[in-house]
Amino acid sequence: LNAKANFVMAREAVQTNHVGLAKALTEDSFLALQQFASLVSSLNHSSAHKTKSPPQNGDVIDKNWLQWQLNWQLESITLFDKHGVSVKSWGNPLVMPELAVQDILKNTQPKQHIYCVTGCFQQLMTPLGEKSAQGALSTVRSFIDIIDKYKQASGSDLGILMANTATEEGNHHWPYKLSTANLSEQNIPVFEFISANYPI
Repeated sequence: LNAKANFVMAREAVQTNHVGLAKALTEDSFLALQQFASLVSSLNHSSAHKTKSPPQNGDVIDKNWLQWQLNWQLESITLFDKHGVSVKSWGNPLVMPELAVQDILKNTQPKQHIYCVTGCFQQLMTPLGEKSAQGALSTVRSFIDIIDKYKQASGSDLGILMANTATEEGNHHWPYKLSTANLSEQNIPVFEFISANYPI
């Protein structure tokens, strides 16, 4: 009994450490997006004073996009006007629900999201403007970078499960599918076998 209890405690400790690492990496990545959004907002504000253009002016991003994309590991940037209409995008933007943009403009508070479709992405939505929202900025990063850092730090693989609504697929045991994983050529067959043979 002691051996079993010790084994369970050891596994729980490992699990806690891994969950903590994943959370810390995710929070650090969102913090980097916040720092980048502050940079863009301050540069656009400075540019607006010089050119008398609105804060969502994309000239600064046009000049720096390729360098920023590499340095900040960005997937996309999208600027919205004060009505929540997309003004311009760089990279591969996520399709944003109109209500989500309107919520940012109304509450003038940044919000962070994680989206999973064929892959997983982190998104930070930030209102633009000093006293009232004159627009909004969406910055997006791929979750792949977090998974790679997790692998380097822990030596373990990490996959993300997302809702599986495809009824035509043969596997009906799990309502999830594997969205992203490192070493997917090894991990996906393992996941498919487990999910097909062990219902949850």
